[in-house]
Amino acid sequence: MQTEITVKVFNDLDFIIKKLTSLNYTLQEKVFMQDWYFSKNTLEELNNFDYPTLIKNSFIVRNVIDSENKTFLCYKNKVLDDFGNVIKEEKTSVEVSNLENVLKILNSCKLTNWCYLKQDMYIFSKGEICFAVQVVEDLGIFIEYEETKCIQNLSEKEKIEKMYNDLKELGLRLDTDYSSKKVYLKFKRNS
Repeated sequence: MQTEITVKVFNDLDFIIKKLTSLNYTLQEKVFMQDWYFSKNTLEELNNFDYPTLIKNSFIVRNVIDSENKTFLCYKNKVLDDFGNVIKEEKTSVEVSNLENVLKILNSCKLTNWCYLKQDMYIFSKGEICFAVQVVEDLGIFIEYEETKCIQNLSEKEKIEKMYNDLKELGLRLDTDYSSKKVYLKFKRNS
């Protein structure tokens, strides 16, 4: 399991890219990603779930377009702290060969496609630090930052503090919530 933080950013994308470039961060790649979230539960049931229950009862069909076009079937096991913040995440995924057929099968099985999330991601790095600036349709811009090897021996709290402080040093206007739940925000907005 790996610790990650996701923070909403209130600057526009051009400003963020210029700022990161001026701080010697390098744009490694741009990725377009689509996620379809499915569950065996009905929309009515899903609306009554809190975030951890919603995610534990769902899986994702993820289409990733970078230099290639790949589709994955994914499950995420998220560990939350006492305040509901995601402090660790374990991902299990398998590549599938045909996006349309996977979606057709799941819809034919009458599973509930409860959310569709579309985003452009800009992967930046400098030294060991690597994070993704995510432009999420209908939600705004976020930065996702996964733990690096140099902080693996810290406690979860220390990791999160270090990662959030690294992001604050970028000089961007950041939300104070270091555990933005993009899919949950989109689902509740559309419910």
